[in-house]
Amino acid sequence: MEEVGFDMKERAFEDQYLERDVNGQLIRLYIVKHVSLDTNFAPKTKNEIK
Repeated sequence: MEEVGFDMKERAFEDQYLERDVNGQLIRLYIVKHVSLDTNFAPKTKNEIK
């Protein structure tokens, strides 16, 4: 929720994600199903979402 303004804790599973090291920074993307296309994602901090 911190990065995108969306609370996914009821929809995400801790073991379902994609992970990659990009230039020494570990990036983790969680797989979340059943999110409406109308959902408004709003970053809370600068440069968190690229």
